[in-house]
Amino acid sequence: MFVLLIDHTTIMNMDKETYTAPEQEHLEREEVIVNDYYARQSAPTIDVDEELAHFKRKHCIQPSFTMRNLTLAIASLAAITLLLFTLFNVSDSDKPSRQAAKSAMPLVAYHAVKSRQKEVVIRDADGNARVVGQERLTVKSSMPQTTIATHTLTTPTGKTIEVELADGTIVWLNANSKLTFPDKFDGKERKVSVEGEAYFKVTHNADQPFVVSAGKMNTTVLGTEFDVNSNSHNCPCVTLVKGSVEVSDPQGKCCQKIVPGENATLKGDATFAVKTVDTNVYCAWKDGNFYFDNSTLWDIAQELGRWYNVSVVFNNPRLISTHIFLTASRHASIEEIIEIINSLNKAHFSLRNGQIIIN
Repeated sequence: MFVLLIDHTTIMNMDKETYTAPEQEHLEREEVIVNDYYARQSAPTIDVDEELAHFKRKHCIQPSFTMRNLTLAIASLAAITLLLFTLFNVSDSDKPSRQAAKSAMPLVAYHAVKSRQKEVVIRDADGNARVVGQERLTVKSSMPQTTIATHTLTTPTGKTIEVELADGTIVWLNANSKLTFPDKFDGKERKVSVEGEAYFKVTHNADQPFVVSAGKMNTTVLGTEFDVNSNSHNCPCVTLVKGSVEVSDPQGKCCQKIVPGENATLKGDATFAVKTVDTNVYCAWKDGNFYFDNSTLWDIAQELGRWYNVSVVFNNPRLISTHIFLTASRHASIEEIIEIINSLNKAHFSLRNGQIIIN
């Protein structure tokens, strides 16, 4: 089987923020479907015999009359339900199958990564490593005040960690990410670097700005909350939740200030694209959730692939720009996530031989 690899930047031109009224209605319908899925999961199991007996007592129905008519009613209802289900799936679910027959070669949205690291690990400047067993790490300097030690914290697939830095700043480090930081901050600025994604809640200090270096972008703040992602389409971006930040290229030639609710993405020409966004889409991960609102199946496939470390292949490439609404716990199994997505009838996800296949 031939598989076509596609670079993230190929998908950049797909407009994820603009959609028509009918598309908005579809997204709202999908939100209802997802909420209904969770409601059905948490609802108690119905005792059919007890409910039937209660119905008969309430309406004083004679057994000889009831069973015959009730059987006919149930059979009729089942036939109608089956007919509607068949019609619905023929009109919606089979569309991707028909399109797949006409589509080009499959596309790989994510390749599973073979890694020996299974736990969160912290390393010092000499390369000495230790496993961080807890979900929260507090940094304390054991060195003399004249010495500053640098540490590197890395996370594997499927795990995040919360760390409190020496100045009281809280950082949530996403899976497959790296945070490099000192055990104390000295000098004119507090500087850390990120590879991957991290959420910062920075302790205010007007005399010592906090600087985050991620990819080819620097983010400078005094005290605020924001998300930094250097994985996004190979273009680093910042999403501001509270306060204000200034983003710039490493040379400081291009600077841009953003306000809460805005996202700034560094483009290839070293300028910033700023847009208003739903911050939940960018920050829900730190609370242990997936949150996709009008997101493409391509973006969702990549996120699921990274989190569960499973390869994802589109057998029908035409589906990559399909937009859906989806919320789920990141602690759910991949099988449950697939079940939720399939209930939306936009595409069919299946788990085969350790891969997610999308048709």
